[in-house]
Amino acid sequence: MASYSGKFEEGNILHIAYERVPIINIETFIENEKQIKTVIDEQKLLDLSAQGILTLAFLHKHKISHRKISLHNIFMKNDNTIIIGLVDILNKKHLEEPEANIELEQLKQKDIQCLGDILYQISELHKLPDQFNENLKEEKDQSQIQIPFKRLSESSPLRQLIISLLINDPEQQLTIFEILERPEIQERIKSWIDSPIHAPLTQSGFQVKEQFISYRAYLARLLVDVAGQSTDYKLSVARRGEFIELASILQWAREQSKEYSRPLQEWVCEIVESLVEENSKAVEIGFRTEIVKQLQDLLDFVLPMNEIKFVHVNSLKNFTTFGNYEDTQLMFQMRIPQSIIKLIKHPNQYVSEKITVTLANIVNYTSNMSEEPNQHPYFETFIRDGVISAMYNDAVVAGQSDKIKNTASYALAWLFNGQLLPDDMKNEIVLQLKAGVKGNEKIPQKNSSSALADIAIFQGNHELLLNNILIEDLVHIIISDDNVGLRLNILNLLLALLKLGTERTQGIVIQQIPIDKIKEIVRDQHQNIKQKAYLVLSWISSRPQMIEFEEIKKNLKNKSLEDRTEMAWDGLLFEFSEIIHDIRGNIEDKGGLLMLVCDCAKSLINQNYEYIPLIVEEENGLIDNLFQLYEVIPPEMVTGEFTYVLISIIYALKYEQRFFMKKEKYVKPLIHLTESKFEDVRFDITHFMSHILTQFEENGDIQQQDKTLQRILNTGGLDKIVKLFQDETLENKTTKIHIAIIIASYYKAMKVPDEYRERVISTLKETPDEDDAVIVRLSAFSLVKLAECEDNVSDIASGNIETLLRKFISRNNLETANMGMILALNLLYHGSDQIKQKVRDAAPWNFIREWMVGDHDIKVKETAKLLNEWLYIFL
Repeated sequence: MASYSGKFEEGNILHIAYERVPIINIETFIENEKQIKTVIDEQKLLDLSAQGILTLAFLHKHKISHRKISLHNIFMKNDNTIIIGLVDILNKKHLEEPEANIELEQLKQKDIQCLGDILYQISELHKLPDQFNENLKEEKDQSQIQIPFKRLSESSPLRQLIISLLINDPEQQLTIFEILERPEIQERIKSWIDSPIHAPLTQSGFQVKEQFISYRAYLARLLVDVAGQSTDYKLSVARRGEFIELASILQWAREQSKEYSRPLQEWVCEIVESLVEENSKAVEIGFRTEIVKQLQDLLDFVLPMNEIKFVHVNSLKNFTTFGNYEDTQLMFQMRIPQSIIKLIKHPNQYVSEKITVTLANIVNYTSNMSEEPNQHPYFETFIRDGVISAMYNDAVVAGQSDKIKNTASYALAWLFNGQLLPDDMKNEIVLQLKAGVKGNEKIPQKNSSSALADIAIFQGNHELLLNNILIEDLVHIIISDDNVGLRLNILNLLLALLKLGTERTQGIVIQQIPIDKIKEIVRDQHQNIKQKAYLVLSWISSRPQMIEFEEIKKNLKNKSLEDRTEMAWDGLLFEFSEIIHDIRGNIEDKGGLLMLVCDCAKSLINQNYEYIPLIVEEENGLIDNLFQLYEVIPPEMVTGEFTYVLISIIYALKYEQRFFMKKEKYVKPLIHLTESKFEDVRFDITHFMSHILTQFEENGDIQQQDKTLQRILNTGGLDKIVKLFQDETLENKTTKIHIAIIIASYYKAMKVPDEYRERVISTLKETPDEDDAVIVRLSAFSLVKLAECEDNVSDIASGNIETLLRKFISRNNLETANMGMILALNLLYHGSDQIKQKVRDAAPWNFIREWMVGDHDIKVKETAKLLNEWLYIFL
């Protein structure tokens, strides 16, 4: 196919440029053949046919029709290979519409027929008779149409191939992929590939040509193979070792003349580009081979600058786009930036753009640079090697497009993270970043705003920023734009200005910020946006306290349990309690402070089994104030930073304190928050409730119901819990399990309503596969409660009950094993004869006997003995 060399716009119209090669068109070739009058070479013509069919297969795989196949648009090179030129890629159809699909299929059929027409003329040295085309239009069974051949015999495979190509009836015509699989085509392709491969680099001219033909056939086949395929399929191609093969081809090609090396280098890059696109796992495989190093060398010294094309650069760039941070760090270690920095000055704008993007991707080594004022780890190296000066002078100042200038600017800002921007660079960089933020493309918007936030980490840059940007404009973007990354970065920028600025710059920012607009953002549907808005408002309203608790948070980070307990006894938790009490009436202004206090409280409470139980029953203490706050905060304003402390609290409590908290004043506020749409909020509150509401004191009665829980949830709480359980937007599997545990606790010894009984029970039965021992124990306990009612038993016993009982009873956890055995007893007691038989057959006798005789808790032994006796009775 004619090689694409670049694109350009003229009068708002996109144009495609193609390479020029020393070739003649087929019309001239046919005239020459007539003059020579040589005997037809069918093998040569089959080779030409295979080349044309491979080319169309590649296009059709990409859902592109050629549209312009003719004598004037197919060319013959000196090495007897054909080139199909001027493919109409600008008219590729958008295939979402059925009409476009139908039109595309018709155009693809036309491509095939046109190729057949050309091959007929090459073989017979004249055009198809006009009568043949008339017959094609009239004859329904086109296999009966006689095509006049003089030079090709009836038994000729080429003749039969041409006939199959010329059929234009959609019901009879083969696809190009079916034609590609014809034996005569596969035989020719195989003969090319079967040439000696991986031969020594020092070869004779004939050997080099044979090696080139072999590589060319291999690459052509691979190009067609991966074209239009899924990411999973391309990953399977990468896993079978193709990167190793592709790297060896580049190694061989660098020692050959341009005639042989350039096509191979381009095709290898096209394949690599396709394999790693949107495919991080393929990138990982690529880094385990030499392919990245070969691409680096190709751009560094193998190809002169004027011969480097878009595809060469993009194949390397894709490793930075679709790889992870570890991959880009490896590319830094390989000194790839130093190898390619000179290509910013490439005369082709689009090559220069991709080089700049590659450099920016390598520089962007982490996702949270704008939150810490640390020097960029590549900064010193890039200063020493001239990368930074080249990026500024050749890209920011002399870049061929706004995209190059903007990309280089945010890359440089990242490199100057937490530092003063140089005087000779700062104004132009900020100007470009400002333009990037105001642009319409999401990635430049996000990266430019991230870079501005990086610059703001250093106080010395604040005057520069405030002289070039309007705070009100930034707030407007936060409110009106749908680019989440952009909005977060702008909020980080505002936070840096407020948190790190001088008294003067803070005053300017506060004066310019429309507070009411920021308060609207605390109801945002994106949790990270909400949390940043809370922090902005708190740094405005409560700066001294924010500074105080930032310091407390830092101090708690590395404290031992003993030190944290001492800090709690010294009144720190009391201080937390006082602040939470004060915040209750002013969540909007002080939500960021609440986040900090909850984070500090979580660190103080974590695993503090001695001190924390003492404060649970404290009237109007930390726990009471926290739950009173939960009761009044609107669900749309809550964030996971407010509720995560619940996890630390629940695991610091003993059974007595958990039972104490099984009260309406603690449960009702959490029921209120179930209306939140954030997954982590739902997880925190249901996790906490499942531990509290499962606390139960048996009085010895059979089928004892949980009247306390029923009273707590009967005022609408159960309906909200069930509604959350049935919410299709709830994605967290563990949250669903916690909700099922709560519902099961409510329906202890009662029939679960038909509407959701099966779903609740099946959710609980799935938990033995969970790694969390606590949630498995709670699930076993819940199934035991439900099995006390015969109406629930059939659903519990359905499916593979053997697996369920074995996974519970074989657990090392005494409570879980005990619950598993009680579950079996309940099923035997309340189940039908069929269920009793099923349980008897499913019971893991070996584990039950181990629990009977081992050195275990007396309750577990008694349960095991009772189950053993019952099983023998039914036996």
